[in-house]
Amino acid sequence: MRSSTNAELLRNALNTRILSKRTLAHTTAMTTVPYLAAIFIYPIKSLDRIALTQATVLESGALQHDREFALFDEQGRFVNGKRNAKVHRLRAAFDAEFKQISLQIQETDQKAVFHVNDERTALEAWLSDYVGFPVKFVQNSLTGFPDDTNARGPTVISLAPLRRSRRGFRK
Repeated sequence: MRSSTNAELLRNALNTRILSKRTLAHTTAMTTVPYLAAIFIYPIKSLDRIALTQATVLESGALQHDREFALFDEQGRFVNGKRNAKVHRLRAAFDAEFKQISLQIQETDQKAVFHVNDERTALEAWLSDYVGFPVKFVQNSLTGFPDDTNARGPTVISLAPLRRSRRGFRK
C-alpha cells in the first residue's frame, strides 16, 4: 500500500467535503476534527494575499496561483520587504483570471493597471521606478516561488497546538 503525500492528502481534502453534519454530530468533546478554516494565496510573492473559498492543488503540490509571480533584482534575489521597505506600501489586486494586476502605492493616489502578459515591460518599468532599481516580474505556474523549496505543497497551519499550550499558561 502506497502512503499519501501531504499534497495528496490536502488535494483530497479540498476536493471533498471535509466535515459533514453527520461527522460533526458523532464528534465528542474529547475529539478534535481537523478542518480548513481559511485558504489564502499570495499571487505575487511578498505582496497582498487573497482569501479563497476553494483552491486547486497542482501536481507539484502548490496551490494554483500561490506565489505564481515574484519580483527579482538584477542579482536574481527576491525583491521583498526584508530587502526593500517600499514593498510594504505596495498594494496589489488581480482580476478573477489572474491576467490583470492593479497596483497602488498605499496612502497615495498613484495607481496603475497592467495585463501581466501583454504589458510585462511596462509593469516592470513601473515597479522598477517605484523601488528605485531594475526589477523583473517573473512567473512560474508549475510550482510558484515557495519559501521552502525542499517541502512539496502548501503550508498548513494548525492553531490547535497553540491553543493547547496556551491553556498551561493560564493562572
